[in-house]
Amino acid sequence: RGLLFGPGARYESDNGTTARTGSTDLAYINDRGDSDDRGEDVLGRPIDRDRYFWNWTHTERHGNLWTLNGELNWWSDSEVMRDFRDDAFRRRQDPDTFLEASLNGSGYILSAFTRVRPNDYQVLPERLPEVRFDLLPLALGQTGVLLEAKAGAAILREEPPGSPGEERRSDRLDIYTGLSRTFRIGRGITLTPVAGGRLTHYARTLDDRGDYTRWLGELGFDARLRASRVRELKKPLWGIDGIRHIIEPRLEYRYIPEAQKGAEFIPPIDRRAFLTQLQPLGLADRRDIDQLEQTHALRLNLLNLLETRREDYGSRELMRFTLGGDVFFSGTGGDRDYSDLHAELQLSPADWIDGWLFLRFDPDNGRFEELNTRIRLIDGEAWEVAFGTDFLRRDIEQYQLYTRYEINEAYDLEGGIRYDAREGRFNEVLVGVQAQLTQLWQVRCRAVFRDGPRRESSLGLRLSVRFLAF
Repeated sequence: RGLLFGPGARYESDNGTTARTGSTDLAYINDRGDSDDRGEDVLGRPIDRDRYFWNWTHTERHGNLWTLNGELNWWSDSEVMRDFRDDAFRRRQDPDTFLEASLNGSGYILSAFTRVRPNDYQVLPERLPEVRFDLLPLALGQTGVLLEAKAGAAILREEPPGSPGEERRSDRLDIYTGLSRTFRIGRGITLTPVAGGRLTHYARTLDDRGDYTRWLGELGFDARLRASRVRELKKPLWGIDGIRHIIEPRLEYRYIPEAQKGAEFIPPIDRRAFLTQLQPLGLADRRDIDQLEQTHALRLNLLNLLETRREDYGSRELMRFTLGGDVFFSGTGGDRDYSDLHAELQLSPADWIDGWLFLRFDPDNGRFEELNTRIRLIDGEAWEVAFGTDFLRRDIEQYQLYTRYEINEAYDLEGGIRYDAREGRFNEVLVGVQAQLTQLWQVRCRAVFRDGPRRESSLGLRLSVRFLAF
């Protein structure tokens, strides 16, 4: 296929006041494979011989005053990272390019955010730019009432992928204000009524029908019960020194009437994204403000938390379990009276084991719609075993196993499999060895065997040699 070459750099500095970290990788290849080897991109277009990528990240912090975060991912085509940097491609298939600066003031945050689309095969709403002002909750005198306010101005643009087409544009001013007050009903029981409003002005509308202004209001409350109990239990093997069990049921209610009004005028750029988790309920936290629907819902959440004392100071979590779902009232949630039931479990009972589970249950049909799990056992540098499952009804049922074993100070072995139960095949089998030849040289060999429909060949080989010191 040719030689992929280019510079890379990693940098880091910290003088006590200003800290910077970042990395950049730039590479080019004249792909000598024929047109069948190069194939097509996600839009079905033939991939050109000249292929490249430029990835860059930067994070900068100046004390507690301001921060700067940026990322650039400029790819010649949608498949270049998959073909030549498959490890990086597994972590990200949809590149993003943005720059954000934020100033942390006394009780407020002022930020400027820009997102651009250097890759024409993507659907990516651009922000050119968006400037925001967020007022942190402010107490109004001695009344106990908290004021929350947010304001933002944005120039938005979205172009269809591929060949030039009709673009969407929106110049938008958005302001939210809300009031809340927490009442202590009893020991560990609080009730917080909430009222707010959101004013959004669009200087550009669909079909150039002038400007449009929308006003939305919300009413609701947050109720919370927090109870805890401490039990003196010692398990040195697990690093447990006492257990504190915290249980916290929560209720959130929001009523946002006529939130769908103005849909015929508003360019739907900030629209609903596909998420299997529960979306934000309150009007202040909604990002899909160009495609809102009437909300009249009650959210029930249950938090279970187990903690233990740390050896040095404070506490560490052993388990966090959350369970939640929504009950819909008139005109909300389509034809459903309630949402799927969501549960998430995080386990870290010791430093040598951690686990995670997420499930989504449909009470209408009485079946699991999604179930994902991860568990890892590790013994320092000696060995590691990780197992995971991914299940999405009608789409995915896969199992993953990875293991690593240190034979001695010079040699490490690794292996892994990914099995697709729906298709009855091993999508991937991995074997590898890493050798520390001297204190200066490290060699790593890896072979991957693949099955099923894929862009990659059935056999992948990788040999890397690293010079550790000058």
